[in-house]
Amino acid sequence: MSFQIEHVLASDPLFRARVHLAFLHAALEVTGEPAETAGHPLRASLARSLFAPDLSSIGYAPAVATCPNVSAAAVAAYDESNPSAAAAAVTDDLLIKAVRSLWNKLCGFSGPAVTDTAA
Repeated sequence: MSFQIEHVLASDPLFRARVHLAFLHAALEVTGEPAETAGHPLRASLARSLFAPDLSSIGYAPAVATCPNVSAAAVAAYDESNPSAAAAAVTDDLLIKAVRSLWNKLCGFSGPAVTDTAA
């Protein structure tokens, strides 16, 4: 783990845009889950809040950058002469998995994990 590299990653505009899109994908999944899903009211509230985002905001990029697999990929690829290499090393698959892993924590639901609803 490197806080410096995580900060570089979270500050990268393209990474932030990709994180934003990963959150929108997850928000669509959450709004489609059954109302009986554990924690659905909290989970859906977070989802709805993301449909009218402030695109100039850093958003949840710092939280995603600290996820272990995202951070590890960034650290492995970091090149001081090319800081964007860290962001390029983080795949879309890593991003969506990180977003899904953060969802309940961000919405305030502390119950059982919700099964991945992605197709």
